[in-house]
Amino acid sequence: MRRFNELDADLPAQKRALAEALRNLFFLLDEPLNRYAKRLPCDKGAMSRYLAGRRIPPWKWVCRLRREALEKTFEDGAVMAESALQDMYHAALGASSWMVHQNTLRTSNPEPRELLLRAPQQQEEPQQPRPEPKRVKPDPQPVPWDLAQVSAEIERGLHVERLPELIRKLQARERHAEVLELLIVAARRPVPQALHALRCLEKAGLTWEANFLVGFAAARPPRDAAKMAEALLGSEKRSNDHQLKNFLSAVSRREPTVVADTARQLAIGDGARGGGRMLYWELLLVAGNRSVEDIADIMAALGTTGMGTDGVRAVFSGESCHGEDRCSKTASVLRLLEDKGCTEQQKTVIEEVVKSRIEIDEVIGIVNALHEVRLRPLAEDLGPRAVRARADRRWRDKLARALRRAGLTTEAELVRQAPLA
Repeated sequence: MRRFNELDADLPAQKRALAEALRNLFFLLDEPLNRYAKRLPCDKGAMSRYLAGRRIPPWKWVCRLRREALEKTFEDGAVMAESALQDMYHAALGASSWMVHQNTLRTSNPEPRELLLRAPQQQEEPQQPRPEPKRVKPDPQPVPWDLAQVSAEIERGLHVERLPELIRKLQARERHAEVLELLIVAARRPVPQALHALRCLEKAGLTWEANFLVGFAAARPPRDAAKMAEALLGSEKRSNDHQLKNFLSAVSRREPTVVADTARQLAIGDGARGGGRMLYWELLLVAGNRSVEDIADIMAALGTTGMGTDGVRAVFSGESCHGEDRCSKTASVLRLLEDKGCTEQQKTVIEEVVKSRIEIDEVIGIVNALHEVRLRPLAEDLGPRAVRARADRRWRDKLARALRRAGLTTEAELVRQAPLA
């Protein structure tokens, strides 16, 4: 996954908020920038400038990015509402120079029509020159307090109780970029203060703002992310259980090494609590719903954290390897682990497959899938492992006959000779 550089310090607040929102949407796609640029198709350099805030993208590009992020994510609250994104887009356009504003609107053809410039007036007589277009002015309504000063005070831990009040005042003036800036500042605070800000937002009924704060807090370093999850678990409020699930889901979509490191930090906290709810297992369970390539990367990263066995079991318990195409996905994961040299993780996956009391049809399906990915030793060893796990003579004979009917004579002979214990 691409790591984006820090935004320019002199970037206007409106453009910074739009760039942060686009980065969050692109992060949900879980796709490299090169691959996404080729799929559109779109110039990679232009997309980099869009995500860096140096250029405002066409509105159609923003809509497609949001739609694909909504299809990828498992929680609707993690994707910004289209109306809020439109307001943020309009604010960024207002902060741009008139020429950039005009060119963007002409090339993007945004919808709805409220984002378009006002229709030009009727032309005068031909001999008279056209009046020069007026520069778009920002919202003339003043903000009753200095945003920079309030952000600095929130950085020092002040005004957290006033955060809902300040957000509503900004929303009443349609200053959505400043709203996001305040939420980002609050999400970057130490864990107790960020959690306090989250509770204030929930108490005030600002659900979308609370979900945005949780999603942005999931981008913190692994140690801070683990502390945030433990704080949400230790809260007595029932609503925090939903926020905890959203938080773990957002963390699970990060880079594989970050997911593995966060799981290790959570496992340390789970051991200190002495049993009960295992947050590291829940995190890796959700991470198991990602693509086969990401699952293999997470399993490989878990081996470097000392959680090879338990971590792989948790990831393999996800929905991704238990669907209709379970056989092909399992074989693909084993092939990728073979290429990475992760033999211990490979053994754990095989043990989990056999432990689930695999049926005869699934044995044949996985054996064929292992042959397709060129893993003949594992294909020949799977049948005897399944026989030893069940310790049933009649089941062994049925499996041998089924393998012979499927044309897998070598595997059938190995199963027929396999001991029951």
